[in-house]
Amino acid sequence: MQQAQQAVKPAQPRTTAQPPTALVVGAGPGGVLAASFLAQRGLRVRVFEKRPEDGHVALRNSLRTFNMALNGR
Repeated sequence: MQQAQQAVKPAQPRTTAQPPTALVVGAGPGGVLAASFLAQRGLRVRVFEKRPEDGHVALRNSLRTFNMALNGR
């Protein structure tokens, strides 16, 4: 029993100079807004979209408007 306890070492925290990375799936209006919000908070953001255009192009070609906002609560 003592040998097993001695073999287990506590996990060492990773020390990296890079901020954490967030993954946003979908580059529609909500995905673009979420990515912007996360980037403003200091995270590295990667956005994945299956369509060839991102949310800005889709909004520009649409007649609909979107009123969206995120806050830091």
